[in-house]
Amino acid sequence: MDSRTFPLPDGRTLVIEECQPSDASDLLAYINEVAGETDNLTFGAGEFGVSAREEEAILRTARDTGNAIHMKGVVDGRVVSLVSLLGSARPRLLHAAELGVSVRAEFHRMGIGRRMCEALIERGRGAGLRKIRLQVREDNLHAIRLYERLGFVREGFDDRGFAFGDRFVGLVSMGLSLDPSSAAKPADTGNIAEALMHEGYNCAQSVLVPHGPALGLDRTTCLRLAAPFGGGMGRAGETCGALTGALMVLGLAHGVPSPLSEDKDRGYAPARLFIERFRQAHGSLLCRDLAGVDLSTSDGLQAFRDRGLHDNLCPRYVRTACRLLGDLLPRPVQE
Repeated sequence: MDSRTFPLPDGRTLVIEECQPSDASDLLAYINEVAGETDNLTFGAGEFGVSAREEEAILRTARDTGNAIHMKGVVDGRVVSLVSLLGSARPRLLHAAELGVSVRAEFHRMGIGRRMCEALIERGRGAGLRKIRLQVREDNLHAIRLYERLGFVREGFDDRGFAFGDRFVGLVSMGLSLDPSSAAKPADTGNIAEALMHEGYNCAQSVLVPHGPALGLDRTTCLRLAAPFGGGMGRAGETCGALTGALMVLGLAHGVPSPLSEDKDRGYAPARLFIERFRQAHGSLLCRDLAGVDLSTSDGLQAFRDRGLHDNLCPRYVRTACRLLGDLLPRPVQE
């Protein structure tokens, strides 16, 4: 795959690319450092037990194997994350692979693990994988929540997964099924959103409903939540409902339920990017500017209805919102 870049909350850029055999020494140095930072891996400092030559051979083999994929995340030329999918060569097991992920401690809570997993899942889907499995410590709640947001479900539990001397730590087994029909396409959400507009729903509802169920929000709750945001927030002519609906979607996908400033930044970054792109596409964020009438006045509301703007103009903004969300949401989005 080609390299992919993502902005980080601190202004730097994350570059994700597939590992090459020539990366072996750098990757081993990273692995040995990270192993000393966490107890969430299957090995500790100095326990990885793979030489540079062996790692090079592993990466060379991976290039020719559809269910063995290794990807690195780089910031300022430094490896800060690794993700991998490792499968079996046996025919009955070729469809599945085990996911592994690590991030340097100093780069935690920056959304890197999520970006890395999303890229890896997309790569695995492209390689024809139909199942991704993983195990995570039962007390690593942050990671469990991340995997659930990516579509993984809990499939089992090993109460003696890790052993630290006489102390055991349980491991939660999780799985993600990759079916060809489960990948959401921006064009599909745009069609659904426009159809909802023609049914009479407002812009915010029409954007939220096609995305909400895949992110844990049922259709009825989506409709209720977004109901007050039509017409530029309660027909006030202010922020366009397509934009507020999209921000709700981004909150479900990227928001972190934390009061910490760095966690808030993780939610604000995709929102700012969406707002900037929407403004570039249409010149304004305000309903009164986009519609050319002010829905907060009786004359403006009547003009809006007489011109049929709800059906003839507003779907344009809803489609833009869905298209932009397609670039900012985790992939694949599963029903």
